Amino acid sequence: MLFLIIMCLFVGQIWAQISQGARLVTGNIAGRYVSDIQNQLNGKYANQSFTGNLKMSYNFFTKNNFSQNVGFEVSSYTRNIKNSMNPWNNQFSTYNAVLFHYGYTKYFSLSPIHKQLFFALSPYVAPEFGFEHVTGFAANNNPSTKYILNDYALGLNVGIEPTLVFQLKERWLLSAHFGAARFQYKMEDLKNGNPTHHIDANLQFNPSAWGIGIGYFLAPKS
Repeated sequence: MLFLIIMCLFVGQIWAQISQGARLVTGNIAGRYVSDIQNQLNGKYANQSFTGNLKMSYNFFTKNNFSQNVGFEVSSYTRNIKNSMNPWNNQFSTYNAVLFHYGYTKYFSLSPIHKQLFFALSPYVAPEFGFEHVTGFAANNNPSTKYILNDYALGLNVGIEPTLVFQLKERWLLSAHFGAARFQYKMEDLKNGNPTHHIDANLQFNPSAWGIGIGYFLAPKS
């Protein structure tokens, strides 16, 4: 990764470019499913989760190989815990959010590898509006104490995303997203009037941050 970035910085201006004035629309999708199922003497324990993201962006190139971006992202996280040994520990939860992105993208040509290949870095800021739904049982070993929780969250995300971009045809691009460096501030439990605050800074290079995308130039690339 570091080698690719350094190489791009030194050779990126020498080779192919995306010209000032180009307009690009992009769509990206990412998903991850994790399942932990354990068969034990007294029953079965299952912890399953799914994370999915869909992001759409409009990009306007104010300089060669440099664009400003606006767009939105729909994110969903679902977790389902089933424990036949202790039914009162069963829980189903979802968190759905909409994020509004604004940022920049700098494209570095990788023509020494392939004349249609680019490496891109995209710093961004994204307000987040989320909704959480949880059903389960209270932790008093009484399966009749079922509860339903609906709540809201507000957040702010700041980060930078690396991407590999391939020009498929004159107006089409394919992209591969493989992580992000992110800072997040979130307020949860807003419905009860006593919000909790979370601050998180991390490098996301696990499969949940990987994704693929496609782009189309509304105005010529070069």
